Amino acid sequence: MWAVGVLIYLFVSGRMPFEHSVAGLYRAMAGKYEPFDDAFSPDAADMVRRLLAVNPDDRLNAAQCTQHRFFSNTGLSEAKRRGGLWVRSRVWGFSSGRQDFITQVVKS
Repeated sequence: MWAVGVLIYLFVSGRMPFEHSVAGLYRAMAGKYEPFDDAFSPDAADMVRRLLAVNPDDRLNAAQCTQHRFFSNTGLSEAKRRGGLWVRSRVWGFSSGRQDFITQVVKS
């Protein structure tokens, strides 16, 4: 579920929640992530924070995620209004066809 938190952070902000370095890895392992910016609605920030918990027992499980406010129509609409829920093509170097598909899925 931690990886789901990383992906939601990426989809909302367009960046990873930690830097790509050894120091970034150690900060992630300690639960120290990049701060939430204005792209995150309160519901998105709450969900990501609860998925990126260091202790796996403290993380949301899949069933709890489906019931979270972020996945309600209101939560997703708020994220879209704030300009989130997109993927930058340069994040992993997606080909344009895959990028278009991912962007369409995330925005729908």
